[in-house]
Amino acid sequence: MIDIVTLVSVFGIVSLDSLALVFCRVAAVAFLLPGLSASYVPPRFKLALTFVISITIFSAVTNSTPLPPNSFETLSIIMVKEIIFGTIIGFSIRFGLFTLQIAGTIVAQASSIAQIFGGSVSNDAQSTISNILTISGVTLLMISGFLDTFVLFLVQSYDWLPLNSAIDGALILDMIVNLMVSSYALAFQLALPFLALSLFYNFTLGAINRAMPQLLVSFVGAPAIIAASIALLLIAIEPILSEWRYVAFDSLPMQRYK
Repeated sequence: MIDIVTLVSVFGIVSLDSLALVFCRVAAVAFLLPGLSASYVPPRFKLALTFVISITIFSAVTNSTPLPPNSFETLSIIMVKEIIFGTIIGFSIRFGLFTLQIAGTIVAQASSIAQIFGGSVSNDAQSTISNILTISGVTLLMISGFLDTFVLFLVQSYDWLPLNSAIDGALILDMIVNLMVSSYALAFQLALPFLALSLFYNFTLGAINRAMPQLLVSFVGAPAIIAASIALLLIAIEPILSEWRYVAFDSLPMQRYK
């Protein structure tokens, strides 16, 4: 049987300690990566892809980053740091997917169909609109070369979070807060057409109810707002996903996270 040392030496890797450090960061990011972290992806595929990405970026990382001393205590501390850094990077990417889920929730609330739940690509229950947007967004990312951008993102992450660097809690907290603010702002912008439709619907319903109090406007209005929202979703889903991908992921290589 071929041992792990012989296997990785085929790729020109002579230090398993350095490869383990790279693998810790990549694995932590992959745990939160849109699409790859989904429960329906087989664990063997996740592990294999994480290992391949680690080998792919290893030479670029080790050529630009000094390797740590070869001691067990030092390696253990750096591994913990790398897992923390990988989790931070993973959350920074994951916020892009959270934006679609938030936007879908706003749309569902405005469309009066928030109580309808379906199968979810995540472990959290979400509305049908959120599920449609999330599946469509992940599919769009996978077919548009997101994994290539993700590998570049990982390589560049060592420029601003190098191996064995100090953990700056204030900087991390500031980054998370900025990501949350930008995610909610983008989600509101994506759902704005549906909010405008809901506002028009409620104004119209109020006017009709004031003119004809005996008419049960809810029996007419509820199907109307649902049908109008579905029609608007069919029209707007392409520009919504295009704008979301451009803002959340096309600018991924470090402009958002420096």
